[in-house]
Amino acid sequence: MNPARNARHIPVLASEVQALLHVQPGDTIVDATLDGGGHTELLLTSVAPNGRVLGIEQDPDMVGFMNERIKHESGVWKNLIVHHGNFRDIAAIVASHNIHSITGVLFDLGVSRWHFIESGRGFSFQNPDEPLSMALAKNNAMSAARILNSSPETELENIIRVYGEERRAQQIAKAIVMFRRKKRLVAVEDLLLSLEPVLGTKRKGKMHPATKTFQAFRIAVNDELGALREGLAGTGKILRSGGRLVVISYHSLEDRIVKQIFRTWSAQKMGNLLNKKPITPSREEIFNNPSARSAKLRAIQKL
Repeated sequence: MNPARNARHIPVLASEVQALLHVQPGDTIVDATLDGGGHTELLLTSVAPNGRVLGIEQDPDMVGFMNERIKHESGVWKNLIVHHGNFRDIAAIVASHNIHSITGVLFDLGVSRWHFIESGRGFSFQNPDEPLSMALAKNNAMSAARILNSSPETELENIIRVYGEERRAQQIAKAIVMFRRKKRLVAVEDLLLSLEPVLGTKRKGKMHPATKTFQAFRIAVNDELGALREGLAGTGKILRSGGRLVVISYHSLEDRIVKQIFRTWSAQKMGNLLNKKPITPSREEIFNNPSARSAKLRAIQKL
């Protein structure tokens, strides 16, 4: 599928990212979550004319889109290096491009609008016929269907409780196991039907009742929290002295990891916290870009 239509997302907290990264002409920046290049374009403009941005993206569809974009757009885009990989390997990726001085790194976590709307991998409950993949990288051998159909009930419960922070995890896990005794869970509709006895079908406020469960299995499929820990550890190795790291998270599990790691670096005199409390979007930004509503930004400078 071509990511073009919804790839150009609105970058979240864009001015805050630029201010805290303190990007200067000639700098080398890593955008660890390239996606459709929303933040990347701003970073490229800031490092112009001689700076570089290394963009890391794990989805080959998005990598292809960005490479095509470079071909057809002039100006600052010539200074973008696109790398197909997972940011958990950030140190090895930077080394593979023979880059020795990184002045700033950005992590904009979460799932892109394109993945929810057009990827066809079962991220959204709006598309009941989509297969239960939930893999951010197409070459990921793991899938939500595999976990749902083969994991013991206790493991399902743990995934839903820990990654979804869902208080009804035990009941949901039991309902999934009862459903799969009659039918394998293959499509989004199957998972939704398995959840109905516990969660019902009516929304509570703006949140769909299945939101936390879908989040839980997406995180499990992609090992998102493990990748984040490894990515931040690798960033600590590649940032030059005085370099800055900015992370935007979208749920409490991510933010908790970032907060703990930053506090550890600060206590060990490895870094200086640039904001003690997370920065959140203004009401105006949320109105213009509802996807920003749960964003939290934290930043640190390497000592």
